[in-house]
Amino acid sequence: CLEPIFDVEDTATFLCCGNKVCIGCSTSLTATADATCPLCRARFPSESEQLRIIQSKAEEGKAWAQYKLGFTCSTGSLGIIADERKGELLVRKAVDQGYSNAQFYLGLLELSRDNHSEARRLFETAASQGHMSAVGQLGTLYLLRDGVERDDTKAVRLLTI
Repeated sequence: CLEPIFDVEDTATFLCCGNKVCIGCSTSLTATADATCPLCRARFPSESEQLRIIQSKAEEGKAWAQYKLGFTCSTGSLGIIADERKGELLVRKAVDQGYSNAQFYLGLLELSRDNHSEARRLFETAASQGHMSAVGQLGTLYLLRDGVERDDTKAVRLLTI
């Protein structure tokens, strides 16, 4: 579709050219063998090439690549053995650069550890950048969670955006 993208978490970055497209376009385009990027016409990289590119971009300090490599390390995809600690360290580098997807992901991780105040801080930061999943999670946090002061007014406002 190549329509304008308004919701930052619903995007994928093409490794060939660094352009962002919606998840639907990315999934359908990369599902075929010998697929090429509609934006730069390069062939989509194999998994091993993807890992090499992501590692290189992460070393250059690109926040999206640090997040992607951290997530890849945490989940054990692209042929990497899962290492949650290493993955979290990489995600934190992206968080430090203000990357909203990383802030949201780390917020979920902190929430799973019952660190609600840190999760709230991360969700608020991501939400302020337009990350709609963070907005929803923040609303739910205000409505349901112990450890964070319940605020029904904020919850309703956030959950009805």
